[in-house]
Amino acid sequence: MLAAFKQTRSYTMFKEWTKALRRRAKLSYYRGTQYRCPVCDIRLRAFKPIWRSFWTDYQQYEFIRSPFSMETFNAGAFSSPACDAYAASG
Repeated sequence: MLAAFKQTRSYTMFKEWTKALRRRAKLSYYRGTQYRCPVCDIRLRAFKPIWRSFWTDYQQYEFIRSPFSMETFNAGAFSSPACDAYAASG
C-alpha cells in the first residue's frame, strides 16, 4: 500500500514542496555578495558542494571519464542553494 502511495502525484508534489522548504531554510547560510547564480540571479557567498550520492555512484559504477579530468567540474561548488541549478562558481 505504501509503494502505491509513493506513485501518486500528491506524494510527488509533497516531496518537491518539502525539498523546496528545506532549501529555503538553508539559504541564509549561503547568502553573500561574492557570487551570483546565473539562473535565479541570487547573490551568494558560496555554492553547494556536489551531493554525496554522486561519489557513491562514482565508486560503484565505472564512469568512462573521471570527473577530475573535466576542466570545469568543481565538486566543492557545484549547485545553487537557491534553485539547485548546476552552476560554475567563477
